[in-house]
Amino acid sequence: MKGRIAFFDVDGPLINGYCNTEFFRVLAEKGVFPKKEWDAAQKITADFRAGRISYVQSSPLYIGALAAGLEGKKETEILKEARRFLPHFKKILRPYASGLLSLLKPHFTLVSVSASNREVAGLMEAFGMDYTIASAYEVRDGIYTGRVSFPVISPREKLDAVSEFASERGIELGKCIAFGDSPSDEMMLDAVGKAFALMPNAELHELIAKKGKKWVEIVREGDAIAIIRKELGF
Repeated sequence: MKGRIAFFDVDGPLINGYCNTEFFRVLAEKGVFPKKEWDAAQKITADFRAGRISYVQSSPLYIGALAAGLEGKKETEILKEARRFLPHFKKILRPYASGLLSLLKPHFTLVSVSASNREVAGLMEAFGMDYTIASAYEVRDGIYTGRVSFPVISPREKLDAVSEFASERGIELGKCIAFGDSPSDEMMLDAVGKAFALMPNAELHELIAKKGKKWVEIVREGDAIAIIRKELGF
């Protein structure tokens, strides 16, 4: 374990879109995930995009709908589908993602902090991520119950997750860095020594301006590695 940690929200900063959405869309097309729950999840996404609900409001509803659709499914079946999803996952990575992880890996322990489920967010470990902190869907006796057992969704949940991870390893958050793209990342970004708003969504961009955050804001993919390298003195 290195003496510093780089925490990453996955969807947005490293993935162009939402890996959960892509994964469950594929499962729905295969008939593995029920249409009713997929339609419910899509309705929540549509409400968010139309501005009827915020990102922070939509995330727990969306994760809950996906968990409900897994009720009765075997965990082994979904893990197998996640492995099959890896080639598609690679296609939705940001162009700079692998290069950024390679840049930081000699200096930091790399940790995903994601509202997406562990089965999918954990695929980042195939590209250099060291650990995954992600939402978990409850499993009993190898079967999904339809409930979320460990949410990593709200600003407080993300902060608690990174605080516990760092504390267990004797590392101060002030020595760490973090990357986020939405208001759900605010408390995590505030807690670390160096914060990057990497490909921020409109709500986070507005929050930065309104609250005068001193985070490094990166809005163009082509600028990401050069700016991060400069800010970290590499």
